Amino acid sequence: MEDLVALTRRSAERGWTQRLGVALPSYADYIDYEDSASYIRSFQPMLVAGLLQTADYARALFRASPVRMPPHRVDELVSVRMQRQEVLSIDAPPRLCVIEGEAALRGQVGGAKVMRAQLEHLQQVAEHPSNEFQVLPFSAGAHAGVMGSFVLFSFPTPAFSDVVCVEHRTGTLYMETPEETDTYTLTFDSLRSSAVTGLVVRPGRGSRRLGRRRAG
Repeated sequence: MEDLVALTRRSAERGWTQRLGVALPSYADYIDYEDSASYIRSFQPMLVAGLLQTADYARALFRASPVRMPPHRVDELVSVRMQRQEVLSIDAPPRLCVIEGEAALRGQVGGAKVMRAQLEHLQQVAEHPSNEFQVLPFSAGAHAGVMGSFVLFSFPTPAFSDVVCVEHRTGTLYMETPEETDTYTLTFDSLRSSAVTGLVVRPGRGSRRLGRRRAG
């Protein structure tokens, strides 16, 4: 519990997860990138992006893990995920651009009630001037993101190169060479051209169109 109390008091300083020892090193590095980035681009075809998840949605995901965790560990992980989201509420938050696959919005993670609250939260987040939210509809067919999800971090100083993060079952792969980051930047730009802007999905009450307009 002392770790969780410390989390609520931390500053937006790199390295806080390593000092508290609440996560594996790869996850700690990932959170440090979130804290330091000035621009975060995320493509998530199957799940809501971690920075945008509600506590109930995150809890349902952790409970679904094939590696069984005791309830207190699930609570700890949910608390850390909610703590990560504070980066979006600071005085100068990073620019955030998220593209969600239609499957991520229609899936019943946690049930209809949890998903309804999750979608309402997404709508609220999308209204913030620093955030851009788009949906890649099923009708997009074959697209640049068929290989799966990724997050691209850019930083406010040229001393730090862009970083691409690809999560897998046992950790996170980080890519920093210009060839790698340029490829993922091109991929993200292609996905933006195929995505739509806006969110009008209502689980349990039918659904309407996913976007108001196609992004330019």
